[in-house]
Amino acid sequence: MINHEVVAAAVRKPPAITGTGSHTIRELIAKHNRRRMAATGGESFIPDDAETLRCLNKEGLNYESVLEKGRTVVVRKTANLHTGGTIHDVTDEISPALKQAAVTVSQALDILNIPYNVTRRGAIRATLSGDGDALDRAVCVHLDTLGAMVSRLKSNGRLAVRPIGTWSSRFAEGARVTVFTQGQKYRGRIIPLKASGHVYGDAVDTQPVSWDQVEVRVDARCHNKADLEDKGFCAGDFIAVDPFPEIDEQEGFINARHLDDKAGAAVLLSVARTIRRSGLKLPVDCHLLFTINEEVGVGATEVLYNDITEMIVIDSAMTAPGQNSTEYDATLVMMDQSGPFDYHLNRKLVRLCRENEIFFKKDLFEFYRSDAASAIEAGSDIRTALVGFGVDASHGYERTNISSLKQVENLILAYVRSNPTFNRDKDKMGSITGFPHQPTRDPINIET
Repeated sequence: MINHEVVAAAVRKPPAITGTGSHTIRELIAKHNRRRMAATGGESFIPDDAETLRCLNKEGLNYESVLEKGRTVVVRKTANLHTGGTIHDVTDEISPALKQAAVTVSQALDILNIPYNVTRRGAIRATLSGDGDALDRAVCVHLDTLGAMVSRLKSNGRLAVRPIGTWSSRFAEGARVTVFTQGQKYRGRIIPLKASGHVYGDAVDTQPVSWDQVEVRVDARCHNKADLEDKGFCAGDFIAVDPFPEIDEQEGFINARHLDDKAGAAVLLSVARTIRRSGLKLPVDCHLLFTINEEVGVGATEVLYNDITEMIVIDSAMTAPGQNSTEYDATLVMMDQSGPFDYHLNRKLVRLCRENEIFFKKDLFEFYRSDAASAIEAGSDIRTALVGFGVDASHGYERTNISSLKQVENLILAYVRSNPTFNRDKDKMGSITGFPHQPTRDPINIET
């Protein structure tokens, strides 16, 4: 990004090999490594280790397997460059809406005079300087949200679509959208295949819920596939969904199609503004991370470096029967589908809530993951926790309340002003001395 304009973007991909029908996987990896090492001065190659073997075994393969011609196999889970990952230029493919999100945040940071850097793809890492020179911490939100992409041009002059991120077509039906072609923007609406009760009768009520059962009706004179092609439509065009935000100032409710995680970004920027305007002193450097790929699973891997020892993620906390979260409180997420969050960091957040009279709930989410998961899975040895603002009807017609956002803001302010959780964490490796532990009990002796 230069002068608030995205001029280049790239995507990292995990290393993969493609079969020839005659070479073993070991030989294919060796060929890949020769090429990557030559291109990177020896810094990028696929290691011969347990992780590579695990990925191969998951596909029913090993190093001596002969991969059939044309078959491609990913041999590492992560896209780290030093383990063979590759970078691909996607400047022409990145969503215009995502570019604008990064630009908007960078402008806000400039107004607050907060230094920041932008990755090739548009993720942002800003820094609020503290008194200490070690034990850096981070607070992370994601700028990307849910959307869709054109999958094919249909013979009836409409567009077949596939979701970006995980959301149900049930909530897409009726949405007004913008389709970004190579050179123009077109308005349209996502509608069911059977969209008229006057034509289909009761069949409109029995149509399955599926992305195969909806299409985009573009506001252009397109009656067949050729008309769409003449207008410049093609597979891969991004589709942005209108959010229709509405704020009830009396009751405090905020409605929008996807508050996840725009509301979190607003909270983090508000925290930054409070710190800047009040001149609050921080004990250690705090990095503000704005990621752009959380909804597709890679999020914080792009802006998380070895100087960070712990990270708080701000994201949505779902309210529903059987959940503890509300639209009015902060939520401390104890565990999501990727596993429990850091025991000690969560205990610290509980203490901060009680000391600062912050209303909070604890909750667990079975079908949920966040930027914390992508960070840990990429190999980051950091403590993570997730603080949520309550959201009703997540990934659908979302609603939260300003009360919840304020509770989260107060907690993050308390956190960034607190002392480091453990001074021992300044060292990436150390002795067992001072290593924190969870409560234990005495052994139970069973006599037989």
